[in-house]
Amino acid sequence: MSRDGWVVGGGLEYMFAPSWSAKVEYDYYDFGSKTSATDSGGALHPLTNKDSHLTAQTLKVGFNYHFGLNGPVVAKY
Repeated sequence: MSRDGWVVGGGLEYMFAPSWSAKVEYDYYDFGSKTSATDSGGALHPLTNKDSHLTAQTLKVGFNYHFGLNGPVVAKY
């Protein structure tokens, strides 16, 4: 089973030291509504429609190390 949907979000990233940054990101996902027939077990109404609406929200927080910001990394002997 698959669902089509959409997502909207945003985030910030702040460089707090050479090659290091911190980030925070928020996303809202909406996969729409879907109606499906289920067995209610009754003799008068054997099938019942059930509606479902699927959404999700995420908050991501993290740190990043950025390789090569101050030029290429070269081993010195």
